[in-house]
Amino acid sequence: MELNSLLLEQKCPKILVVGAGISGRACAEWLGTFDCDIDLVDSRKIELKKNLPNNVTFFPGFNFSKINLKKYQGVVVSPGLSPHEKSENNFYQINNIASDHGIPIWTEVDLFFSALELSADKTTVKPKIVGVTGTNGKTTVVFMVKDLLKNLGYDVELAGNVGTSLLEALMVRMQNGKFPAFWVLELSSFQLFLSSDFKSDVSVILNFSSDHLDWHSSEEEYLNSKLKIFGFPHLSGTPIINADDVDLRMRIERHISSLITEKNMPKP
Repeated sequence: MELNSLLLEQKCPKILVVGAGISGRACAEWLGTFDCDIDLVDSRKIELKKNLPNNVTFFPGFNFSKINLKKYQGVVVSPGLSPHEKSENNFYQINNIASDHGIPIWTEVDLFFSALELSADKTTVKPKIVGVTGTNGKTTVVFMVKDLLKNLGYDVELAGNVGTSLLEALMVRMQNGKFPAFWVLELSSFQLFLSSDFKSDVSVILNFSSDHLDWHSSEEEYLNSKLKIFGFPHLSGTPIINADDVDLRMRIERHISSLITEKNMPKP
């Protein structure tokens, strides 16, 4: 079942949020605005400084292997947790059980786009989305893009892997009743890997080198996560390609061509 259908059409669905870091807490808080029953779990014995909605129950120091996953209609996973057993911080068992039983797994990125869709009638102008990823230099570039757009007179919101999570920033905007003209999103491979929905107006992979193989199963998986920045499951918006990095350029062009072929779209 699609996320928005679950939230709007099901009576008090039970949702599991795995990981109580910045992203996980924001996911639980946003889901708490709906008629849901939410369990937030973390393997660490931590205390939360901020109160959660009444329909969110927090379980610190929890053994993931003891979760009865069959009672949940969906799972939201924090980006710090890998689906691979080899990684120190993983949700390997949860991922396998959810897959076996057809329980959907979502990410904060999925919830962000779900929230944008649900709030579309609250703004007269659809915000533009700029997506930035890469092995190095992401934060420098997103701040440059933010400053450039602000100097042109636009209202810009910076979020993602840059201190303020996607949903944190969105909930503040929703509370203030003022949406930005541009969302500038810094996104890591961890955030993109399990995401099932990504749509941007402009996207770029700045560079690529072998990294984070303690989280990803291979360099190819790492790159495939990054490639989602150009739209998933279909190409969206304008891709910006680093022409100086010939190998990366060729891999991106092959990926974009495959998306165009699948969707039967003309090449940009």
